Order: sequence, then C-alpha cells, then structure tokens
Amino acid sequence: MITTHLGSPLCLPVKINDHLKKLEIPPKHRTYINPRAMGEHIKEAEYGYLDSWLVFNEGEPKFYDIKQGRTGDCYLLGALAGIAANHPSIIASMIQPSDEGSYQVRFYTPLGTPLWIKIDPCFLGDKTDGKLIYAKTPLTQNGDAIIWPALVEKAYAYFINECDKLLGERRRGFDKIGKGGYAHQALFHLTGKLPETIKLDQCTINDVIAIGRNAAQGTVTLVGSKEKDLPLHLQPNHIFTVLGFNEITDNLILYDPHGVNYTNAQKGERKKNSNGVIEIDCQSFLNHFSDATFASKKADH
Repeated sequence: MITTHLGSPLCLPVKINDHLKKLEIPPKHRTYINPRAMGEHIKEAEYGYLDSWLVFNEGEPKFYDIKQGRTGDCYLLGALAGIAANHPSIIASMIQPSDEGSYQVRFYTPLGTPLWIKIDPCFLGDKTDGKLIYAKTPLTQNGDAIIWPALVEKAYAYFINECDKLLGERRRGFDKIGKGGYAHQALFHLTGKLPETIKLDQCTINDVIAIGRNAAQGTVTLVGSKEKDLPLHLQPNHIFTVLGFNEITDNLILYDPHGVNYTNAQKGERKKNSNGVIEIDCQSFLNHFSDATFASKKADH
C-alpha cells in the first residue's frame, strides 16, 4: 500500500488558468518586478484580474493547487504545499476576506508576532499575452481559478518588504523572494513555529523511510536537492515537498512545487499532462538531496 493520506496522485488536476482578464496596475498595489522573471520575450508586465475565482476549491487548500511560476520561490511554495497536505486549517485561517473585495493574509515576523498583509486579488501578468508570471491558478471543474497560492505569494512579497523596512533594508518585494530562500524561514513565517533542519549525508535508508512515513502521518517535510549531478527529471537547488512513502515500491513520494514532471529540468522540458508527483528510491534520494526541514509538530493552530 501507499503510506500517505493524500489520495491517488493519478487523480490530481493539471488544467491551469494563467491568463488575466485585463491588465492594469492599482497604484496602491504596485510592487517591484523580479528582473529574472522578465524574459526577453516579455516586453512589459502589469497587474490584472482573472475572469472568475475562488480562494479555495471545496472550502480548503490542496497541495496540488501549488504551481510555481517564473521565479525562484520554491522554498515558499513547497512549504505551502506541505502545510496544505497536512494542516490545511493553517492556510484557511491565514487568509481572511477584507473590505472592497480585498483579502488579508497572516504571516509571523522574526519576533513571532502575527502581521496581517492586505492585498487585492490582482496578479502580475505578461502584457503581451496576459499569462501570469508568478504562481499559477489551477481550475475547478466549473472553470473558476483557485487563487490562494497566488494570494499568499503576493502577500509574502509585501510581508518581506515590511520585514526589510523594520530592519532598515531596501524593500525589494518579488525581486527578493524570487532569488531563493530557506525552507525553515518560510515555515516559520507561515506558522510562527521554529522548524528543524537536518543534513542528509549521515542518514541511512531507514532514516529516509522514517522521513516518508512521518510525512504521511502529518509532519510537514521539505527536502532540498543538490546542485550538481542530478538526474534529468530533478531540478537542482530546488525544494520538494515530501508526501509519504510507498510501501510496495519502497519509494519516497515527493511533490515538485512547479506541479509538473520534467524530462529535462534544467532545460524546462516537461512531461505533457503531468502532475508534479515523483517517486524516488531511498538510495537515489540520499544521493541527490542534501537536507530536510521539518515543521514543528505544534504547527497546527
């Protein structure tokens, strides 16, 4: 059997709505644009709105709602996928409707105090074709976009701005969160609880099995891939979410926050209609991953 409470990966939706209805920038919601996300084919990017949306599908977040866009914030989106898989109530409680169609999103400052960030549900898109640049929005069966990942990602850019402001640093929004980060910091900002990080170079096969089984039991677990000599389907220097352990194949079950499976990750070549769920044997996992981060067992609010 598969030791996971997440259901069959084969049932995960893959259809995405990543086109904006209109493109205009509300002045009070401008933020810095990540230059790394501005490829040569993108002449201009502005904020816009999707045709129709829901914050959550069927009232709660799912890990497979996470579809990373064109910026390097896998540490944040991987953390969100892990929390959605194991403690969806945390995410449900951190996104609250506000006035005039806006939302408030809760994070925790370095001091552990909650900070609510108010944002509108408008997202950065490529002005030439309307495609979203950052987190994508999967569709419900009725065609509504599921926007909670994009809401949290956008709010996180503003949250980091506020933290930088408190520290007297230059505020950079998406530019900063898109240059990579640390899984333990994202988990703390999302839960307010200190996580634990271990190096995998001293771990055994039994340790890997325990990591998978503990993830299936509700421990939010993120793992980081190494920089070099990875198989083509694994992206280097990338955060993956551990979903569980397959007791039949003795494989660890991971989720790539891009929400797709690669044939050549470094070139961005993807399998058609793939869903981001990966199985990897324990020895290969030890060969290709460097660290694991575990959310506090007290993380559920």
